[in-house]
Amino acid sequence: DSYQNSWLFVMRRPIAQGTSGSGEKATLTSCASDGSETLFVGSNSGILVYSVTEKEMKLKYTIPSKTMITALALANKRLYAGDANGGVSVYKQNNEGVYGRYLTIEGKGYPCNCMDLLKGEANSLVCGMDDGKIDIVDLKSNSVAVSITGHSAPVTAISAHPEKARFATVSEDTFVNVWELKGEEVSVVQSTSITKKLGTGIKYCQGAKLLAVTFFDDSSIYFLTTM
Repeated sequence: DSYQNSWLFVMRRPIAQGTSGSGEKATLTSCASDGSETLFVGSNSGILVYSVTEKEMKLKYTIPSKTMITALALANKRLYAGDANGGVSVYKQNNEGVYGRYLTIEGKGYPCNCMDLLKGEANSLVCGMDDGKIDIVDLKSNSVAVSITGHSAPVTAISAHPEKARFATVSEDTFVNVWELKGEEVSVVQSTSITKKLGTGIKYCQGAKLLAVTFFDDSSIYFLTTM
C-alpha cells in the first residue's frame, strides 16, 4: 500500500523476500544509493534492492543474509554492508548488473552501526561499532587495517570529509570527534561535547566548513565549525 500526494509517496511495510521465502514483514535499518534509480535497503533478512522513480518503488531482488544488515555504503559499483555481528561484506555487480557477495570480513560480535568511505587516496572504509571502536578497512587488501577505541559508548554515525582523509563521528557518549588518517595512524584533530544527550547523526556540509549534528530527544540541529 502507498500514500501519495504531490510530492511524496510512501511504501508501507515492504515484504522481506529472504531465503526462507516466508513473506514476513521486514525490519529496515539503513539505505544507500549512488543517485540512480537503484536504492539498497538493509533489513533483518538481507539487502532489499529497489527501483525508485518519482511515482513508484518496486522491489527488484533481494540479497539474502543470515545476519541483520545494520549499515550500508556504496561507491564505484561496490556495495558495502555491516551486520549485527560486526562483519563487513563487499558486493560486486555481475554482467547483468545484479550485486552478489564478493567477500566477508568476520566481525567480533558487536554490531556495525554505521559506515562511510574515505575520499582522496585513503581507499578505506570507516566503520563505527557498537562497542565504541572504529574499524578502518583497507579496500586494497580487504582487511581491517586499523581498529581504535574512538568513543566510550556506541558510535552512531560517521561522515567522511568530501576531499581529505578525515572523518567525523558522533556517539552515545555525547562527543563529536574529527579524525585524520595518515597511513595506519589515526589521530583526533577536533573533539567536543555539545550537549549531554546521545548523538544520533552527523554530516559534513557547506563544503566541509561545517558539521551538522543531531542528538536524541532534541529538536535542534547543531553546527560545528571544522578545523
